[in-house]
Amino acid sequence: MTPEQRKAHLANTAERIKKAREAELIKEKEFYTKITSGTSWLWFKIGTAFCILMVILTTYDTFFDGETKPISQNDYNFNRELYAIGYQSVWVDDNLFIVPIESMIGMDMNSFQVTYSPIFGDPKFLSFASYYEDTKTPLEKRIQVAQKRISIYEWFPLAQIMLLLPLLVIIFKRQKAWFNFARVGCFILLFPGSILLLFTLIL
Repeated sequence: MTPEQRKAHLANTAERIKKAREAELIKEKEFYTKITSGTSWLWFKIGTAFCILMVILTTYDTFFDGETKPISQNDYNFNRELYAIGYQSVWVDDNLFIVPIESMIGMDMNSFQVTYSPIFGDPKFLSFASYYEDTKTPLEKRIQVAQKRISIYEWFPLAQIMLLLPLLVIIFKRQKAWFNFARVGCFILLFPGSILLLFTLIL
């Protein structure tokens, strides 16, 4: 192969590579346009709006308390099956509260109350009175509080940050691989997870 032929061959090869790259970029742009428009993108926006609504509602429920209801001794029970060292498990229906053992000294068994969230009516925390005295301290009443475990209220603000991820995907959408990965992740994990979270709060 002469130098001229070699030069022509390299030029043709470079031209083919350039055209292939241009065709690939066109396909990428068409794919990006497709996933950021139409029905699938509309559903993504709907899912994002739902997640934002859940952020607002759960944040409000986290910072504000609703109704507080007294419960009788028949409405709760102690259970040591979890073997939480230094803590006592208290069950109210299917809701678990972990109470430090020292908080139970002088506990008034008839003073138990459950405070609910204002919007979803989900149990937030358990409270009860305890009475303490020693040689230096006169008898005094103390209100002990135990937050519900495995609850949206103990996950703040991590749960809210997770629910805001779809909004960040919309704000920072780019024709990049991470964007499609994040979009699919929202459809597979976050949107179903937000619906499941709603059901756990209202049921």
